[in-house]
Amino acid sequence: YLGEPVTMSEHMLQAAQCAEHAGQPAAVVVAALLHDIGHFTSEFGTYAPDDTEDRHHEDAGGDLLAPLFPP
Repeated sequence: YLGEPVTMSEHMLQAAQCAEHAGQPAAVVVAALLHDIGHFTSEFGTYAPDDTEDRHHEDAGGDLLAPLFPP
């Protein structure tokens, strides 16, 4: 992922582990875990590790997760 020898899923798990090890609250750990979930949605399109185009995965992820985390 972005030059790291890890998959997107491993990157997301690493982010959550970093938040947890830093003593962040559960909501931050979950946010860290899910921060790239938009890469896995059909709205985002095909993702390649060497992609340099910003396809707004955060919008796709937000759309996916919004029903699960209402305001």
